Amino acid sequence: MCRQCRHKLKSPVSARTIFHTLYGKFKSAVTDRTIEKDYKSLLHELQSIIQKGRYAVYKAVDNIKVQTYWQLGERIVREELRYKDRADYGKYLIDNLVLDLGLGKRLLYQIVQFYRAYSIVHAVSAQLSWTHY
Repeated sequence: MCRQCRHKLKSPVSARTIFHTLYGKFKSAVTDRTIEKDYKSLLHELQSIIQKGRYAVYKAVDNIKVQTYWQLGERIVREELRYKDRADYGKYLIDNLVLDLGLGKRLLYQIVQFYRAYSIVHAVSAQLSWTHY
């Protein structure tokens, strides 16, 4: 018989059995907290890896964008210089490139201005992003 509630017990329960039962529940609760803490730590680490990866991709794409725009600007300016005796050739060139390349007129003018501003710093362009210009 249980001393506290006076129920009849089917078999005698030792203090050792009660200890192991309570310890098992405690250990399970501690393990659950540890698992939850470890999961949150893992989640934070994975989110950090994803964020760093996205940033690296953004930088790489931006760098390629700078190099591509610089090359476009360089090629357009060279073509303009080839026909520099024709005053309207630059406008003709941009107007046709807008249609054929599918790029905006404003963007093409910005690309040309970008090349003219940084025509001798091609080596530096790898260190800068399009937003620097």
